[in-house]
Amino acid sequence: MRKITVFAMITFLTMLLVIAGCSREDGEDVEVSLDEPRDVEEAPVEAPVETTPPTETAPVAETTPEPTAVQPAPTTVSTAGSGGDIEIINQRTKRGRVLERSFEEASFFSNIQCGADSISFTFKNNDEHEYHLTKVDFEEQAEKEAVSLRVNNRDVRGNPMEACKTEVIKAQEEITCNVKALVRRGVSPWGKQLVNELEATSLYYNSKVVFKCPGGEEAVGAEGASEAP
Repeated sequence: MRKITVFAMITFLTMLLVIAGCSREDGEDVEVSLDEPRDVEEAPVEAPVETTPPTETAPVAETTPEPTAVQPAPTTVSTAGSGGDIEIINQRTKRGRVLERSFEEASFFSNIQCGADSISFTFKNNDEHEYHLTKVDFEEQAEKEAVSLRVNNRDVRGNPMEACKTEVIKAQEEITCNVKALVRRGVSPWGKQLVNELEATSLYYNSKVVFKCPGGEEAVGAEGASEAP
């Protein structure tokens, strides 16, 4: 029994050796190439060209030169019976309430004349309101509108009947006034030109004209008149 077992083992080993020999003879050796890989010609790749987007240029604001303020040249106005011509230095009118005002380079005064001891003028109420030349008390303001006419800072409300022959001026109406003893002429003792002013002030407008009366002989007296209240 032991002999059979040994014989079987020898036979089994012999078969294994035979099978191994056959496998080596029939198998083909696989050659593994260890050469470096061939260079593959690659198509040239064009480098991307960086394009800088056009820079947006802010539009240049057109600057319009500001108009140079030109002072109006003095206007010479001929006045009959005044002993010469007056010279208007400046005139302007402001219309409307404080926040709604418009400006005009003209006044509501015309026909200005300088007498020996008085100034006469025509005043037009270029408005749609009727005004009183007299003083209007606070209680009366709800029913009456007042306009102040001033000649060289003196108000004619003290006696409008004497100066203007009326106490009321209607809308678009013209009145003629003559105010005495307020004339300024020539130059002051300090060499300053003396001028005269007419001004109208109401709730809806302020109109003013500055002018020079002809003559200069009464320079000292005129200075005294300009300081009168």
